[in-house]
Amino acid sequence: MKEKLAKLYNTMSMIETKGRNTKIMAECLEYLERLIKDEQKKEEQEKETKESTEE
Repeated sequence: MKEKLAKLYNTMSMIETKGRNTKIMAECLEYLERLIKDEQKKEEQEKETKESTEE
């Protein structure tokens, strides 16, 4: 999921915008950044949980 979000972020960041649309796009990109970070944290927690249960 993190990879898909990153691809979407990269695609959206290449789209040219003007005026108010630039602000809206910036807000969308910030939201995507948060989703990517949240997904990364989730994956790390799952990995830690898996490692601790294997011990």
